[in-house]
Amino acid sequence: MVRNVVLVVVSTVIALSMGEGLVFWLAPQDLSGSHLRQSPAGYLVNRSDGRTRHQLGDRVVYYEFSYPHLRGDAPNPEASRILVLGDSFTFGYLLSRPDTYVEHLQRRLDGEFGGGSFQLVNMGTGGWGLSDVVRAVEEFGDIVDPVVVLVFINTDDIGRSIIKGMYTLADDEGFELEDHSGELPILRAKYIVNQLPGYQWLLEHSQIAILVKRAMYYDVDEARLAERRRGSVPATYDVSVTAPHAQRLGRALVRRLNDWSKQRDIRLLVTTTGFHSFSDIPGEPTRLFMEKAPEIFAAEQVPFFDFSAQLYERYEGVITPLVIPGDHHPNEHAAETIAGFVWPWLRENLVDIRQHANQKTP
Repeated sequence: MVRNVVLVVVSTVIALSMGEGLVFWLAPQDLSGSHLRQSPAGYLVNRSDGRTRHQLGDRVVYYEFSYPHLRGDAPNPEASRILVLGDSFTFGYLLSRPDTYVEHLQRRLDGEFGGGSFQLVNMGTGGWGLSDVVRAVEEFGDIVDPVVVLVFINTDDIGRSIIKGMYTLADDEGFELEDHSGELPILRAKYIVNQLPGYQWLLEHSQIAILVKRAMYYDVDEARLAERRRGSVPATYDVSVTAPHAQRLGRALVRRLNDWSKQRDIRLLVTTTGFHSFSDIPGEPTRLFMEKAPEIFAAEQVPFFDFSAQLYERYEGVITPLVIPGDHHPNEHAAETIAGFVWPWLRENLVDIRQHANQKTP
C-alpha cells in the first residue's frame, strides 16, 4: 500500500515536471500573480497586503500592498497625506515602485518640503474609470484622511464609467446622479479561487497554472480583447454617446467627488496622464469629455492641469518612446516625464494649501 502511494506521488511529480518543461519549451508563459480583487460592491480594488510578481516577457516587477488597497506604504499618521487615484497608469503597471510617477513626485515632495511632510498614498487601480475613483473615495477616503485628493484622469475614464454603470445621470438635463455602485455583479467563482491556499504561489511559479488560467479567463474572449487593444492608448470603442451626455456625466462625477472633499475641508486637485492627445478616436466618450474639461473644472472650481498637448508636441506625436514594448502603459522614461510636467503645478497648489492652513492657525 505504502509502495503504491509513493509510486503515485513520484509519477505525479515526474509528470508535472515534464509538463512544466514542455509548456516552457513550446509556449512559455508570463508568471504573474493576481493583485486585483473584486470588492463586495463589485468593482475592482488592489489587494491590501503582501507582494505580487508580475511578468511581461523579460520584464519582471514586484508589487507591494498595504491597507486600504494601496500600492506601497500604509498611510503615515505623522505626514500630510495626499490620496492619489487613477487607473493602471497611476498604479504603475509593469513598473517597479521607484520608477512610477507617483514615486518620482514623492521624491520631489521630500526634497522641497522635507521628508515626512507630505505622503503620496497610491490607490491607483488597473481598470478604473472616474466612477471607480468616486466610489473608492467614498468608501476608503476617511480611512486615509487626506489633506488633498489628487486624481489622474486617463484616456478611458468616462467610457469605463458608462460601461460599468455605477453612477448614472438621473435625468436628461441636470447633474444629479443615481447611485448603483453596490449593485455590480460579483464573480464569486473567481473570488473563491483567489482565496485558495497556494493559488497565488502557483501563478507565480507554474507554467501549467498560468496556461490553465488563461484558458479559463482569457482565451474565450480573445477576439473581444484584441478589438479593445487595437489602439495605442486605452479607450472605449464600443460605446456611442453624445458629447453633452459624456460631458454631463463627467461633470456630475467631478461634482460628487468635489462635494465629498469640501465636506471634509479637503482640496481636490485633478490632472491627467498626458496621453489624451495620442487618443484620436472620434466620438470616444473620454475624448468628448476632454473637449470641455477646462470649462467643466473651472465651473466646478476644481484646479485642473492637462499637459497632453505639450507632451504630444515634445514627442512629435510619436508614442513609441513613452510606452513599454508590447504594451501601452508608460515606461520608466514616460513616468519620469509625467512627474516632471505635473510637479510645478502640484508644488504651487501645495504651497497655496500650506499658506491657507497657516492663516487658519491662531
